[in-house]
Amino acid sequence: GTAGGLSIAMRVTFSLDENLALELMKITGAKTKTEAINKAMAELVRRKKIEKLKSLSGKIHITRPSCADCWL
Repeated sequence: GTAGGLSIAMRVTFSLDENLALELMKITGAKTKTEAINKAMAELVRRKKIEKLKSLSGKIHITRPSCADCWL
């Protein structure tokens, strides 16, 4: 993750499906399992943010101010 633009790393131990991890490395072009998992997590977060934005479609209404100088 990032905090104020700095990358924060966390070392963890967990079990992975080896075949799935290798497939993930292949499709992401990652050289390591860590890189592949980080790419996959970033992509999932990106997609969920897009889904959230799409769910707002038609729910946000922006009106223009009555004067041209209001945007300055």
